Amino acid sequence: MEYNDVEKLFNLLEHLYQGRKKSRDKVTVAIWHEVFKPWSYEQVRDAVIRRSREKKFMPDQSEIAEYLPRADGGSKMGRPRPPSEWERRCLEQSIRWQEQWHEDLQRRGLPTMREALERGMSLPEWRATLIEAGVWK
Repeated sequence: MEYNDVEKLFNLLEHLYQGRKKSRDKVTVAIWHEVFKPWSYEQVRDAVIRRSREKKFMPDQSEIAEYLPRADGGSKMGRPRPPSEWERRCLEQSIRWQEQWHEDLQRRGLPTMREALERGMSLPEWRATLIEAGVWK
């Protein structure tokens, strides 16, 4: 979106949300321009119109952005980036710890959280059981 398009966007917002005025000082216009720079005016306008059909209050930038496609061209629900090596190692360690925790509970004859829920226990009841058994502080 171009800098001059912010004025058109503010006019649209004021017409859609009658009685509300957008501040048009240089800082506000510059911020709105920077936020919406990755998209065309038409995309932002369409997002504002779609949002106006659902919400009755004038939106801020983040609320409009929820109605826009991702700036990098991906879909909003696209796959996340692959985990870094550090994130992968942390995830693997967490999985190992959980497996060890479940094995320890099984050895003691105690249910895992999932097993407790399947048996109809509440989470506070499960926690109390683990505290009583000395495996939870």
